[in-house]
Amino acid sequence: MANANITLSTGSSLVARIEAALEAFKEARALRAKYNTTVRELSEMTDRDLADIGICRYDIEELATKHVYG
Repeated sequence: MANANITLSTGSSLVARIEAALEAFKEARALRAKYNTTVRELSEMTDRDLADIGICRYDIEELATKHVYG
């Protein structure tokens, strides 16, 4: 004989989970916009300007990631 157990989560409603997911999406989108801005601004600099501040062009994406996401 097989038994089935059904567990209902009463901790949070569907609406609350959707709101939390939407908020997380907005935060992620804002961080991505900040990342894109950082990469764009550094990419627009000349190699000499980047060298003056101690950045290699190949390090731009890594630096932007550390700057935005920690």
